[in-house]
Amino acid sequence: MNPIQRLTIAGMTAFALLTPTVFAATAHHVVETNHGWVSYHSEAKLSSPVLGRLELGQEAPLIKKADAYWYEIDINGRDVYITTNSNYTHVANVTTLKPAATTAPAPQSIRTTTSTPAPSQDVIHVTAGNGTSAIINLSGDTVQQKALIKTALTQLGVRYWWGHQVPNYAPVNGRDGFDCSNFVAWTYKTSLGIHFSGSSVYQRFHVGTPVTIDKTDKTKYLQPGDLLFFANASEPNGQGHVGMYIGSGLIIQEGGGRGKVTVESLNNHRAWFGRSLVFARRVLK
Repeated sequence: MNPIQRLTIAGMTAFALLTPTVFAATAHHVVETNHGWVSYHSEAKLSSPVLGRLELGQEAPLIKKADAYWYEIDINGRDVYITTNSNYTHVANVTTLKPAATTAPAPQSIRTTTSTPAPSQDVIHVTAGNGTSAIINLSGDTVQQKALIKTALTQLGVRYWWGHQVPNYAPVNGRDGFDCSNFVAWTYKTSLGIHFSGSSVYQRFHVGTPVTIDKTDKTKYLQPGDLLFFANASEPNGQGHVGMYIGSGLIIQEGGGRGKVTVESLNNHRAWFGRSLVFARRVLK
């Protein structure tokens, strides 16, 4: 039954039928980021030019899913490509309700998410490089530190590939991989937009500021996100291998005798990672 409005005019009562507002609904899909920003490219391949970045809270109309690794999206009338990796992006269904009457209020949007964003839990369970269980606790970390660590963890198990920065969501000729220094450089670039050289020598001497390594408790002064450098027989000052501290006495690194991206403990001073840490540098302020 239509709603009725009761009007009183000059002592006379009148009744007027109010016709409900009729809405026209239109639905479309958009791509959004899960946290921070994500770069978009001119083509559906990682080696193509980066044209810009989709910011957190920004919506980009979805044109189509180009392939398993890339969405084709519309940015200001231009077709560009962004990763389909659910750690970084998700698709949302946006339904716009537009009143048919010209005097009605502005259009309203009703949103439903059609794919699950990246997990937001601050306690993460992983299997370390030696096969034991490891717990990463992010509850005391900053937003930047969390972004760094969660981004790095998406590449667990990616194989070592010297001189490359090829994440698992955009393989080149079917292959993905990093070397140790390109892995930490990629992590900073992808999660926070901080760019520096993928050379371990350059990182050891020029990236960030030095952090003291306590001789008895090597993690005492470390903070999540610090770059950690490890000595070997030919490079005792640590420029030969680098990883990133992720808190709780743990690091994430590529290679290091494992041949892939792994989480390792610094607490075992008899194991290579525990005894070989010689230098650290802090990138985050």
